[in-house]
Parts: sequence; C-alpha cells; structure tokens
Amino acid sequence: TDAIQIYQAIESVYTDKGVIVLMDLGSAILSAEMAVEFLPPEQQANIKLCAAPLVEGTIAAVVQAAAGATIEQVIAEAQNSLLAKTTHLSTTTHQKQKTNDQQQKINDQKQITKEIHLTISNPMGLHARPAAKLVATASKFDSNITLKNLTSNSPQINAKSINQVITLAIQQGHKIAITASGSDTDQALSTLQQLINTNFNNKPTNHPLH
Repeated sequence: TDAIQIYQAIESVYTDKGVIVLMDLGSAILSAEMAVEFLPPEQQANIKLCAAPLVEGTIAAVVQAAAGATIEQVIAEAQNSLLAKTTHLSTTTHQKQKTNDQQQKINDQKQITKEIHLTISNPMGLHARPAAKLVATASKFDSNITLKNLTSNSPQINAKSINQVITLAIQQGHKIAITASGSDTDQALSTLQQLINTNFNNKPTNHPLH
C-alpha cells in the first residue's frame, strides 16, 4: 500500500495504451489514487483503477491483455472474473439469467457457418493454462468463435473470453463443439483443432469426432 511503489510500478509499464491497476480494499485504494496523482496530467487519463476482485481479476486481465484485447475489453473481463465461481456455485439467479441471455443472443445471430467436434484429452481438462491458450488463439482471428461443452450440454459461449470458457468446466474426456463464422473461419477452426489435437502444444492424443 505504498503510493511511491505503486507509482514506480505504473511508470515501469506505462504506455499510451493505458495501465490498469487492481487493488484490494482500504488503504490500497487511497494509495493507488495518490500514485496516479504523482503522474503527469497527460498520463493520468490513461490510468484505470479497476474494482475487479484482485486474484481472479488479475488472471482474467493478464489473459485478455496477452490476447491483444483493448483496455476496455480487459477491464470488462476483469470485472466479470467472478462469473466462473458464481456460475459453478449457483449463488445468484441473476448470473444464470445473464448466461441465458448470452445464449439467446448467440442463437439469434444465426451466423454459425462451420463447426468441429473434439474430445479433450488434457488430464486437467480446460483449466487455467490451456483455457488461456485457447482464448489467446481464438482472439487472433476476426471470426465469431463460440465454444460448447457437448458432454454437459452447456450453452454456447464466446471462446475469446477466459471467464466464459472457464464456466464450462470442461474436463478430460469431455466432448466440445467449436463453431466459427467470418472471413477466416477455416483458418480459425484448423488452428484451434491443431491446438487441441496436440494437447495444447504437447503430445497429440486427440481426434475429431465423426
């Protein structure tokens, strides 16, 4: 909670694209605000103090930033980083309704042009690291890419969102469907299939379903 150390950390990574600062409660918020005030006025506008949960928000933000998301998209993912936990524990009907609304929106778009089915062979399933690889790979393409856990009959979700991918709780042996629609559909599906078929760049143990 040292304002000087926070200021130095911001300064060490600063670019005009912006810097996101996550913090816990109490004096950390005041220290972060003070640290921003140490910066030149033209830089202060590019510093975003984010109210996302510290641990989950940091993980979500790092994954989305590495995938090339804008600062607004990174903040949105960080702020929604409790989605996986609340969905798994079924603690709120509001979040369930939000997921249903997302599913309906995807269905209404009716833009899916191609789909592949795969089986996950990774012993840990799509936990944080392979999920992050999948999101980073999907985010390289312009096409709309969705993911569905066929084994649990989950809704389709945005494969470019780490928070939404984690909610599917995909485990070893689960069958998934990846769909894509857009200008680079074939390349996107081929690349994602290769990623999963090579066990996320490990040994190839997976095969498409027919």
